[in-house]
Amino acid sequence: MAAPDPNVRTRPLSPHLDVYKWQVQMLTSILHRATGIALVAGMLGLVWGLVALAGGEKSWATFATCATSLLGKLVLLGFSWALAYHLVNGVRHLVQDAGHGYAIPDFYLGALLLIVFALNLGWFPINGGGEGFWDRPVLMNLSADLLYLIGGGLLAWSGVMALQNLPAFPLQQVVVATPVNQVSRAQIEHTARTVLTGNFFTVNLDATRAAFERMPWVRSASLRRLWPDGVELSIEEHRAVARWTPQDGESRLVNAQGDVFPASTDEPLPRLLGPEGSAPRVLERHRAFSEALAAVGRRPMVVHLSAREAWQVRLDDGVVLELGRDQPKHPLSERLERYVGNYAAASAAVTGRLPAIGTVDLRYPNGFALRPKVSGQS
Repeated sequence: MAAPDPNVRTRPLSPHLDVYKWQVQMLTSILHRATGIALVAGMLGLVWGLVALAGGEKSWATFATCATSLLGKLVLLGFSWALAYHLVNGVRHLVQDAGHGYAIPDFYLGALLLIVFALNLGWFPINGGGEGFWDRPVLMNLSADLLYLIGGGLLAWSGVMALQNLPAFPLQQVVVATPVNQVSRAQIEHTARTVLTGNFFTVNLDATRAAFERMPWVRSASLRRLWPDGVELSIEEHRAVARWTPQDGESRLVNAQGDVFPASTDEPLPRLLGPEGSAPRVLERHRAFSEALAAVGRRPMVVHLSAREAWQVRLDDGVVLELGRDQPKHPLSERLERYVGNYAAASAAVTGRLPAIGTVDLRYPNGFALRPKVSGQS
């Protein structure tokens, strides 16, 4: 025996059918091909019946004797069931061509219903009792009407799909109805080219709106068709009022409604820090602190809410206010009012005694403590 050639690549054999686990989709696929072959063979019997009918009484009697025998009825039963199965499975394939029924539970259910419906539709009584589907004119007419209805619906759907692909009523323009400051024209054009598909009648406005709302600085967007070849776009931009804690190295801002959105800006904005989801609370406190501190000409530049619900404020002159946690007996507003009311006196008292005030501890119930600015404190 000659040794195998090492230069020849040995290819593995394909697995045989018996290594696969039988499933219902395998059964329906094989039966569809088998019933197609059976229908071709059954047409020979149908041709024989037509020829016998044209040949006269004697030839028809011979055909009728064979057709009404036990073997003939079994053949007719098989032909009827093959016709019913192939017809119903063809309709099922049309539904799948439309993109439906591919989920595993739907596929199994559709396959089982196919087999049961085909068995009922193709039943032909062997004993000639007139109890089968083909002996019930009302049921046959109802089934025919149902098939006509399904066929008409599929034809209409095909017409709609074909209309979508026609170059009729193409979209030619996107009209921006609102002034935009942060969103550039290039960004709008890129998004429009990416998501605007179809024509004037078939464009998906909801999907297009969602794509525009994913753009930086866009808080909300709305679209409407603009006859005859355009869409009108309205954009509401975020109005940034503060910076928020960066996440994964990405800069984030807070708008006037307290919503956090990913964006960056060179504007000098105050900084808000806090746990995720606390931006509206921190922004509300920043507004309250700003209003209270305006009486002494100071502005809060950093507002920090810790995980323990303690508040800290850094002013525009670098002074840090330790406010602590909000308590019913000693609310934050009361502590801040105490500081504002004694701001001038405290500043005059420490003049010449401290190099500069670094921290004001307002967590005391009846007063506050001043600490000097340490080296490195801005």
